[in-house]
Amino acid sequence: MSLHNCFILSTIFFSISISGLILNRENIILLFISSELMLLSISTNLVALSHFKIGFLSGKILVLFILTIAAAELSIGLAIVISLFQKKKNINIKNSENI
Repeated sequence: MSLHNCFILSTIFFSISISGLILNRENIILLFISSELMLLSISTNLVALSHFKIGFLSGKILVLFILTIAAAELSIGLAIVISLFQKKKNINIKNSENI
């Protein structure tokens, strides 16, 4: 797999995540999945650059930070979704104005 193919794969991931964020405005879980897919596409670019460019170790280190931030984002988002579901019995964003 070449660097060009990795960039194409990352572009496909990023465009799917952007379309998921734009088209879906009701389900909060799908919004979280779309944002995680966006972070995955960025991580794919950084890992591909660090693999094909010798001495580019900072890409792999940055991916570790991205994964840590994504895990923290997901845990906080899941806590918000659980508390929203316990209060409203619904996770639809349009039905809950006051979170």
